[in-house]
Amino acid sequence: MDGPRDENLEAILEYYVQLVEKQQNTMESMAALIAKQGSLIAQLKAVDEAEKECVQEERTDTISDSEKLGYTE
Repeated sequence: MDGPRDENLEAILEYYVQLVEKQQNTMESMAALIAKQGSLIAQLKAVDEAEKECVQEERTDTISDSEKLGYTE
């Protein structure tokens, strides 16, 4: 039964196979972007923690310098 109906079904099947492949590629791209986002979030958290430590050290240094000069709160 090689008729127009079989050709149409084959074309439809091929179209759906292409859609599934595109969907899979899209999902893989999204997974890669999510992984990259997680990495960036981790880096931002590390920078935030380092910044907090620097601010704390600056406060400690300022308090220490003030005490050396005889200033008290």
